[in-house]
Amino acid sequence: MADIHPQARPFFLKGGPVTCLLIHGFTTSPSEMRHLGEKLHEEGFTVSAPLLPGHGSTPEDLNRTTWWDWYGAVKEEAQKLDDSYRQLYLIGLSMGGLLALKTAADLEGVAGVATINTPIYLKGYLIPFAPILKFVKPYVPKKIDENYREMKKRERFAYDDIPVKAFLSMRQLTKMVVRSLKKVVAPVLIFQSEEDESVEKKSALVIRDQVTGDKRLVWLQKSSHVATMGPEIDFISQEIIGFIKQNNDNNQ
Repeated sequence: MADIHPQARPFFLKGGPVTCLLIHGFTTSPSEMRHLGEKLHEEGFTVSAPLLPGHGSTPEDLNRTTWWDWYGAVKEEAQKLDDSYRQLYLIGLSMGGLLALKTAADLEGVAGVATINTPIYLKGYLIPFAPILKFVKPYVPKKIDENYREMKKRERFAYDDIPVKAFLSMRQLTKMVVRSLKKVVAPVLIFQSEEDESVEKKSALVIRDQVTGDKRLVWLQKSSHVATMGPEIDFISQEIIGFIKQNNDNNQ
């Protein structure tokens, strides 16, 4: 395994008994969750943002992992936090939302879930060709636009290439999540960017319509896919804080 890049390292912010497990997206790192984590910590919540296996180093490392590795790391961290703190909230961006939903479906006692631009349906040419591409072109360059470069300047660490084998494993995870959505009984707050360049908007509707617990869908008008580093991050933070506080009040 290659060394972890300094900008990709996990972070932990100790606070009170309410705990937020922040889960980053595919090919990225906890750096894209930092602002949200700090806002939640300012409210007195404990925040844990682990680095998923295969991330934070090289695309080759990621191609040697599968969704079982990513899910196993999230589940293990969730169980550890649940043993130490009173209430656990799972908050995931993109693929992190898939992992949050899968964990909530499988673990009892999760207090709530927040998903941000979770990819039930993806945009892009890679999806139909990935099964063949993995043999002839195992790494596909991302589209690097001005927004991507700006996030990089703000110390977001992400791979510039998509490891195709790992991408296919993420799609397997998606199928598993869809099958288990009805087992999600915890309250769910769903965010979806209207102008998401990576995820079809109908993904949010699938989550809303299939989860069993209380749910609310919030449309983001100004954000791209990585909404946690976009112009509505303060709005997202306040919505999640309100969601947690209201849920806690309802359970007292």
